[in-house]
Amino acid sequence: MDLKKRKKTMNLELGKNIISFQVLLATVLFKITREYYVVTKIDKDIKRNQKQYIASKFINLKKEGEKYKNCLTSLIYIGKSLGDAFVYLFYQNENEQLSNHLQQQENVLLPNPKSNGGFGELEFIKKTPFFNGNIVLYHNITNILRLGDVSLFNLETGKLTGIGELKTHRIGNTLNIQLTIIGHKSQPLHFKKNDRQTKDSNTKPFQVPNEERFKKQIKTIQGSFEYLNTKNPTVKTFIQYNNYYKLLEQIVNSNKGGFTIEAVDRAIAIGCFRIPKSSFSERIMWDYTPDSIQDDLGSVSGIFNAPKHNYMLFGSLQYNKGVNASILPGVQPLIWSRINNAVLKQIIFGEIFIITLFNPGHLICDFEKLGFVLSDDKRLLYKMDGNKRIGFEGLEYCFKLITDFLQHEKVIIDTINKSLEKMNEMDIKVNTKAIINYQF
Repeated sequence: MDLKKRKKTMNLELGKNIISFQVLLATVLFKITREYYVVTKIDKDIKRNQKQYIASKFINLKKEGEKYKNCLTSLIYIGKSLGDAFVYLFYQNENEQLSNHLQQQENVLLPNPKSNGGFGELEFIKKTPFFNGNIVLYHNITNILRLGDVSLFNLETGKLTGIGELKTHRIGNTLNIQLTIIGHKSQPLHFKKNDRQTKDSNTKPFQVPNEERFKKQIKTIQGSFEYLNTKNPTVKTFIQYNNYYKLLEQIVNSNKGGFTIEAVDRAIAIGCFRIPKSSFSERIMWDYTPDSIQDDLGSVSGIFNAPKHNYMLFGSLQYNKGVNASILPGVQPLIWSRINNAVLKQIIFGEIFIITLFNPGHLICDFEKLGFVLSDDKRLLYKMDGNKRIGFEGLEYCFKLITDFLQHEKVIIDTINKSLEKMNEMDIKVNTKAIINYQF
């Protein structure tokens, strides 16, 4: 086989693997969601028949129901964290749109698999992996994609072509699925002639369930592409990683059980809590509360010795309390990081829970030495350049880079300095707000 044919064969195999992964993950998540709805129904039945139980029995049944629902929700988050890593391969250069997704309310559960909508969405992604030369990404296998139901990415340009909203309508034994695609003129979705099907005269008009809600969804998706029309300058900044991963690995490997915490730098401590359960099912069912470890923090009190601005920020790796996913635009999912695979596996599948403790005081003092001033609400850094005030909004983003992604304080200083350098190169005028896109 010549190299050209071999490359084509490898690309086909890769495409099949990508498609099968998405469908497999969606199928598993729908099964977990179905179980969640079953437990919820049992829970409601118990509440409705409360008088049939003695008080202690009723309370125990309610606690057991909540325990199972929390377990199933955790499983969904773990599955979706794998989905996040998958779709990031496509969305990694779409920071603006990814930020728009994250501004929407998160919906942990997938649609009820027994509903028309849930069944229709699963069948659509099974049977429509590609659409008009675009790969179709299903949003409900992720925590990060919240606008619409699917994204379309052009396989040639690697760019986002559109966001689609799926609606399902059942007529007898037939399930009709409508896909409404919203895009932007800068990335037009060209239809081929054979993609336009002739309308069957016997087909009844598609009826969108809850039309007002549908119109609102479409309007929100349309608004998400407004950044392509904005006149505000966009500053793209690429930051080189400088992190505490090796120190994290040392802490994890030295922890043989329980909770340990160590200061790894002047302002940050990393804690590792090893879940005392052997099997995955036991770990996922175990009700642990990271707040209970606060009594062990005295050993790292030395990180609170900045000249001023001392205060404490908590963070965690991969999941925050409740096993919600830690997400930040411009930062690759933890699964693609350079953390040792053995340690990464323990984090993702709940063998260990990693917390961080950070004192921003040292970093703020460093910025003050560079001429910056911190606003009272601690969200804005600014400095004077002659009569101009240059400000940097979103300081909490920078702090999360440290607490949730273990980036070094130096990364934050480089991040803001590079942003200001780029803004000066662009000769941005007074009273102008620039959009800064980071790629770590």
